[in-house]
Amino acid sequence: MEFKFCDNDFEIRSCPVCLHPYGRFEASEGPFELFSCRCGMLYTRNPIKVDRKRDFYDAMADSRKKLGISYHNLATQIRSVPLYSSVIAHLHCLIGNKKNELNIVDLGCAGGLFLLGLQVAESELASTINLRGVAFERGEKIATEMYTGTSTFIIEEAGEKLQSWADVVTMLNVLEHVNHPIDCLNTIRLILKQSGLLVIDVPNNFVMIGKSRIMRKWPHLDIGEHINHFTPQTLDQLLTSQGFEPIRRLPGLVQGASGFGSFPSLKQQLRWIIASVLYFVTHSKLQMFPHMTMIYRQSSLDRLRCP
Repeated sequence: MEFKFCDNDFEIRSCPVCLHPYGRFEASEGPFELFSCRCGMLYTRNPIKVDRKRDFYDAMADSRKKLGISYHNLATQIRSVPLYSSVIAHLHCLIGNKKNELNIVDLGCAGGLFLLGLQVAESELASTINLRGVAFERGEKIATEMYTGTSTFIIEEAGEKLQSWADVVTMLNVLEHVNHPIDCLNTIRLILKQSGLLVIDVPNNFVMIGKSRIMRKWPHLDIGEHINHFTPQTLDQLLTSQGFEPIRRLPGLVQGASGFGSFPSLKQQLRWIIASVLYFVTHSKLQMFPHMTMIYRQSSLDRLRCP
């Protein structure tokens, strides 16, 4: 299956962080255009419309030949197993020996591998949690329920079905794909209990953006799939504008999710060492790892700032 683009497959959008309608053109890949905003955000200006993304991802899965489309979402999650393990361990530290049951929602659950990990984690957390999934489309919902036995809801209905239900919402390797992040965060606000926690992991483009602007040359970014290129600053800006307070940044991984099954090169290890030193010297303020994992707390609606 080859995805053939038509003119009406795309939408034109403003900056996903500050909603400013105009940006500066930086580069293009095929039909996609990379723009930068005055707020510092880098984004794909013309992503594929939401109702066509399923066809786009099916075409990507089919191009791998040996990997069936129905297993693509689950299989691609395998790369994030080290991340999932790290997040589960930090959740256990945050919750401690809490005796009450804990409600956790994984948003953008794909095949449900993270939900399975929570169920078998070697910690007290696994025996005290109630799990739910939130999917972006019906195929994802069906696959997650089949593989995990966890009740899963389409995102459009999740705000109502799971209103004020979750103590924790996780969104791992998801927000960089979302056409309208603010709408997604509004749904999360409905799902979370007051002062609930939101755990987000996205690729960290801090080094890439700085290097590209100095060299005036942009690398291949796969901007048809990754349409929001966050740095710690722009991610915090987006989350705080929607009523979330940053409370913890977790150390990154040597290679991020893309490094599954390969040994890190000397250059990658050196970058990880430098990033680790800067991370701890700055008391977790400077995050230069390939991926960044942030934990936010939902704050009072009175503190909500519109972008």
